[in-house]
Amino acid sequence: MLLLHLSESRLSHLFKAETGMNLKNYMVMMRMKKAFMLINSGQSFTEAAVNAAFYDSAHLCKVVKKYTGITVSDVFKKS
Repeated sequence: MLLLHLSESRLSHLFKAETGMNLKNYMVMMRMKKAFMLINSGQSFTEAAVNAAFYDSAHLCKVVKKYTGITVSDVFKKS
């Protein structure tokens, strides 16, 4: 574990200043990326969702739609 001696709000502010992206959104995007990688490696959709820290596959679908504007099935049709 890395100890930064920064408050959560200060870390979030510095992250956004450096990357232009909200830290929470970045973390969600990384979890979605992990889920897609797990699905592509052969895990079931539900297993991948849970292993990427989503409650279940429905939660993953909802988050993908919210953050990307497209459905999970559309994501896999395009890839």
